[in-house]
Amino acid sequence: MEDSPLSQLRFEVIHNDRSHENLEKLVKLKNIFRKQLPKMPGEYIVRLVLDRRHNSMVVTRANKVIGGCCFRYFEGQKFSEIAFLAITYSEQVKGFGTCLMNHLKNHVMRDNIRYFLTYADNFALGYFKKQGFTGDVDMVFPKKYWSGYIKEYDGGTLMVCKLDPSVDYTHIADHIAVQLQCIRTLVDNISLHNLVREPNPSLKSGQSCAIEDIEGLREVHYNPDEEQSSMEEENDTKAACFNFIIEQMMNHTSSWPFKDPVGRDVAPDYYDIITNPVDIKTIKEKVRQGQYDTLEKFVDDVRRIFRNARTYNKEDTVYYKMADKLEEYIQPFLDQLLS
Repeated sequence: MEDSPLSQLRFEVIHNDRSHENLEKLVKLKNIFRKQLPKMPGEYIVRLVLDRRHNSMVVTRANKVIGGCCFRYFEGQKFSEIAFLAITYSEQVKGFGTCLMNHLKNHVMRDNIRYFLTYADNFALGYFKKQGFTGDVDMVFPKKYWSGYIKEYDGGTLMVCKLDPSVDYTHIADHIAVQLQCIRTLVDNISLHNLVREPNPSLKSGQSCAIEDIEGLREVHYNPDEEQSSMEEENDTKAACFNFIIEQMMNHTSSWPFKDPVGRDVAPDYYDIITNPVDIKTIKEKVRQGQYDTLEKFVDDVRRIFRNARTYNKEDTVYYKMADKLEEYIQPFLDQLLS
């Protein structure tokens, strides 16, 4: 049987010891960070990855560096700061990021580290929450233990994770599977209903029925309306991502020509040439009204801003050049949204 993608990953902790092999891996990891973390200045990433006080856990697959994490120990304080963490776009298979974090937790605990601290942007909040991080830092790790040791960032959320030395984090999934099986066994032993049933013989092949009429679900009083909350949560998450990208565009120095609809007093023939106009303000309003039911529709509207600008304006104009600059800046955010 072919190995699963997760079993093909290899993890190695290295630092800048000036050896050719490690420097080559660190440079490859640095390039991944620069591509995946477009808000971080390139020179800052280089400085930390190659800083001899920082370590990096490098993830390889088939001897190719596909991601990793740059971190620094503060041993006297029993915590480590995560500076950068990323998996390359082409290898973003479900579970790779979690696998990296679990190996990292096991590694630092061997060096008596009991807490992780990191600053997460809006895109990374969900990932770190799934890995056991919380924004209630003072409740878990009071400021007096870390203040003055780590750099504070604007626009990021400080998060903390408390590590348990009695846990082998790389086997959490196996433990959960055993626990779930135990729960299923207990439920089967006490259940009043036999929820494993044969198909309804009155339904012909290919026919369907209302979900609340399915035998078994009816007995446990299943209410499909209760599923609406999860859909609303998903829509709220999408809207938060959309608004984050809109904010990045609005704050960019090249965005001013695209913030509002083009006025006929500025370009009288604009709507004769551009039959499907769009601007940042219009996109923001469509997000507010919940008009984007897919990520692709939102991304297509954003990209249409730049297509329209290049269609109407000549290549040597300031508007054409600003469209190129803004698109180059925002493209990594769009790629990350669709990945």
